[in-house]
Amino acid sequence: SNNFSFFVASTATSSPLLSYIKEELTKATHSIFNDPLCGKVFRIKGFIPENDQWIELNATKDQITTETIAKGQEIIIVIGESLNKEKIEEYIKKPA
Repeated sequence: SNNFSFFVASTATSSPLLSYIKEELTKATHSIFNDPLCGKVFRIKGFIPENDQWIELNATKDQITTETIAKGQEIIIVIGESLNKEKIEEYIKKPA
């Protein structure tokens, strides 16, 4: 049986998602894919606010794309197996 799962990374804490610039977002995404403690991550997608615009993230282990768009929703979705939500969120949250 496939232990396939996904979750929406929480942004509703006292420390919201960073207003990442694309380079920081790409670096964080790369780290999640390469950190075994995060689990087996297949895909990360979502939107991150930056100033008055949004960055759309669409990432697999082989390819990370970031695109600036006019409208979005503050959400990050992580898809994979045996995911460690807490560890993944360490990469995409502002330090307390």
